Amino acid sequence: MFHNYYNLMEIPTRLIIVISVVIIVLLAWIFIPVGLWFSAKVSGVKITINELIFMKWRKVPPELSVNSMISLTKGGVV
Repeated sequence: MFHNYYNLMEIPTRLIIVISVVIIVLLAWIFIPVGLWFSAKVSGVKITINELIFMKWRKVPPELSVNSMISLTKGGVV
């Protein structure tokens, strides 16, 4: 009797855990500009994830700053 009850409770618990992990990853992807950081790293721009997060918190558009830094780096200015 307990074995069947445990199996019934195990499936929703695992489902809740999986859904929670997916939601956390999606929220992190939205709030932490990982793609922008990766493109900066590939282009040779020295910027950290923390700097991008702080830019977003301070309402500074990180896309504009990073794209400008990439252009400057590729142009040989920096």
